[in-house]
Amino acid sequence: MLPSRSLADAVQDALRLSRAMTYKAAAVRLRHGGAKCVVAAPSDAPLRGRRRRDTLLDVADAVEELGGRFVTGKDAGTTVRDFEVMAERTPHLVGRPRTRGGSGDPSGSTAFGVMAAIEASCERVLGDASLRDRRVAVLGLGKVGAHVARRATPAGAQLVVADIDVAKRVLAERLGAGWTTPAELLASDVDVLAPCALGGVLDWPTAKRLRCRVIAGSANNQLAEPRVADLLREREILWAPDFIVNAGGLISVASELDGYAAQEARQRTSAIADALRTVFAEADQAATNTLVAAEEYARRQAGVLRAAVP
Repeated sequence: MLPSRSLADAVQDALRLSRAMTYKAAAVRLRHGGAKCVVAAPSDAPLRGRRRRDTLLDVADAVEELGGRFVTGKDAGTTVRDFEVMAERTPHLVGRPRTRGGSGDPSGSTAFGVMAAIEASCERVLGDASLRDRRVAVLGLGKVGAHVARRATPAGAQLVVADIDVAKRVLAERLGAGWTTPAELLASDVDVLAPCALGGVLDWPTAKRLRCRVIAGSANNQLAEPRVADLLREREILWAPDFIVNAGGLISVASELDGYAAQEARQRTSAIADALRTVFAEADQAATNTLVAAEEYARRQAGVLRAAVP
């Protein structure tokens, strides 16, 4: 649920996100397909009070009409409270509070997967998965980005962070992290860049001025266009495909459909590192970029999953 300049923009966002969700589910071998619900909030004022409640109930009615073929959960712009409202009209929701048998807020699980991805990427490029004394830049200190920053600090990383919300500087100071602007952070000389804000941050001009060795973060659709993946490869910057990196939250909430088991969800999230290792190796073998390799890997996994369905 984010402000949209037009319905067409919201539709394009839904198409991009649903495509990524399909690949994400397949890449981590979930038995689900991929879809995405985008609520085109007005750009002139946030949805609050009665307007927000009415909108949420409309969304819940649409979900209910699909009879369980589509199950949705919390993402950017929504809260656990929003889903309590939607639950008045449909049970086809995930990310419910743990007190009600759900997995709770998935941001911690997403961050756990991001850290596994960062370590696997460092292992590939720098020869060691350890973050001790690595320079790590986190762009965006929302729920996932904040979790990543909190995990990177005790791992020994030299942390620099940025967010458009200057109030987030308080967290940076608490963690002993450097603070800068998003534009300056993207040009920082670091080992790891973790984009954890909104998508499209890696456009052609930005990719040309990057000075990192590894890119691994939670933001969806990080590449403004597919050809950016070629430029990153040419510049010998390892980009960990976002739809694999950020799959931890999906793994966590998907487990609710079979009865939530925290330990099992955590083990499956750890496997994100194995999926990335395969993608990195196949990209090198095929002399292609990691986006092409990851999409081919996901399509292959989807075929295996389909073949297993009676």
